[in-house]
Amino acid sequence: MNESEFEDLPIPEKCPYCLERQIPKECFSKPYPDSAENLINIYDVDDLPDIFRVFQCLKCNKFFMQVYTIGTNNEGYLSYIPTEYELALDNIDIEINQSIKDLSPDFVEIYSEAYQAERYGLKRICGVGYRKAIEFLIKDYAIDNNPIDTPKISEMALGAVINEYLSDIPKLKNMAKVAAWIGNDETHYLKQHPSKDISDMKQFTKVTVMFIEAEISAQETLVEAKNPTFAGIKEDAVSDNDLPF
Repeated sequence: MNESEFEDLPIPEKCPYCLERQIPKECFSKPYPDSAENLINIYDVDDLPDIFRVFQCLKCNKFFMQVYTIGTNNEGYLSYIPTEYELALDNIDIEINQSIKDLSPDFVEIYSEAYQAERYGLKRICGVGYRKAIEFLIKDYAIDNNPIDTPKISEMALGAVINEYLSDIPKLKNMAKVAAWIGNDETHYLKQHPSKDISDMKQFTKVTVMFIEAEISAQETLVEAKNPTFAGIKEDAVSDNDLPF
């Protein structure tokens, strides 16, 4: 199979990393296994090789690969079926620490999908996804701190969860409440906060994530500080009243 035979293969219309629509630069193409003998009998489909083509994005300059499976159509001619590549859902616009990934993996996945929808230009539906991501994050955090209330929290409205279970952390409560308010506008016919949009909701969500990360870190540090072996302190030398926080 010579290079001219690759010219008829369909070319990806966008980069799987930055999602920029384009005609990417082709770096090279080759069949695998790299043997022309496999193409002698076009009806022996099981023996035909896949074709690998490597492209480079013209915007982000990253390399990606497209795989073509060779088959035959009803008339006995060779046909090429591109293998779909998966989008990298980890490429999102906020930094998420492992503590959040452990706390609410659904939040990470839903936010990632909403972000990809936004990158595709689906402005009318990505807001709904961001709003759903917020709900999973807040409820998972509330459940993590109040596991006995899991059934109750799962069924409560998000606003009620925020008011009842985040009341002892005023700044986190306020951030989460505003993010939820803006998110609600993305799901309703009429907006209650027309001056706010998706970018505002994402900013409040980002700060909410930061507050929750800080709370998790503080709780872990507090547990460590109460450990009798902390900093070489003797077992009876520390109590809650001794701690500076």
